[in-house]
Amino acid sequence: MSLADTMRTALRDRMVLGALTVDVDTAVGVSVHPDHGADAATLLQRADVATHAAKAVSSSIQLFHASLEARSVRRLGLANDLRRALDGAELEVYFQPKVALADRRLVGVECLARWDHAVYGSVTPEDFVAVAEHTGQVGRLTEFVLREGLRRVREWADRDRPLSIAVNLSPRTLLDPGFPSRLGELLAGYGVAPDRLTLEFSEAGVVTDPDRPLPTLYRLRDLGVRLSVDDFGSGYSSLAYLRRLPVQEVKVDRTFVQGMATDAGDLAIVRAIVDLSRHFGLSVVAEGVESELTLGLLAEIGCDVGQGFLFSRPLPYERLDAWFAAQTETVSTPTGEVRWLRAVP
Repeated sequence: MSLADTMRTALRDRMVLGALTVDVDTAVGVSVHPDHGADAATLLQRADVATHAAKAVSSSIQLFHASLEARSVRRLGLANDLRRALDGAELEVYFQPKVALADRRLVGVECLARWDHAVYGSVTPEDFVAVAEHTGQVGRLTEFVLREGLRRVREWADRDRPLSIAVNLSPRTLLDPGFPSRLGELLAGYGVAPDRLTLEFSEAGVVTDPDRPLPTLYRLRDLGVRLSVDDFGSGYSSLAYLRRLPVQEVKVDRTFVQGMATDAGDLAIVRAIVDLSRHFGLSVVAEGVESELTLGLLAEIGCDVGQGFLFSRPLPYERLDAWFAAQTETVSTPTGEVRWLRAVP
């Protein structure tokens, strides 16, 4: 491990290639003979598995262990299962409420895919989204979530319950030039106004090469849908980065929101994100709202919308309908009747 750290440090030195100066970062996977294999092929394969895991740890160095391979093999086995699940409509979309903090009015929901596997039980989104991205099925997965979400928006509108939905996009989708056209067809097919849909993409998904997804982002903006930077603050946030993107919303990373009631640093970060967003005319959503104290702080600093377990966990459609009926009451306003949250439990 010490050798791996030394090699990684050496590789991080600036490299000069002609007129270019290049900064390089690395992830290192380590396997050891004879503990992790008796031949070169096995050792290399297991070092490769460890390298993928290294990308998710703070040190960027990972020693191989058996559970890493078990997870890798499991994901490989999930690839065909995911294809069958999409074909057979075995996946389900859950909905998590989004609440305006000024008056605790329900303004929309985030659509989240869930998969209850016949053998493995509940498969985490982290696992099956990774499988979808690596096997080229992420487009089908995204379309499945969009269709289900838009269908529900149409149903709610027909029942005089105008709600918006938010759907996550993978970095691969942002590089798909055909996606905006397909999305336009879906919106027209379900008769849903584009501004009822917010598309969320992670900060990390575009920061490494922000120029590549820009054409797709501008086409989506021109289509009329709302665009949101998810997990804002967790990566390489900067004024220049935020200014270049055609977005209308930022979503504060849950780690800062969950810590802001007890950590002055987290509170300062959330406050700075809210102030920055207001400067650019963007709305702010805080995810991970889990306490009344956090809710009060967010409202005090001017955050627009909250989402988290304090309001509700992600719910299947039938339970969302019951939650909506139980937690809201009709209030007359100058623009008509709306349903507001009675109280947050």
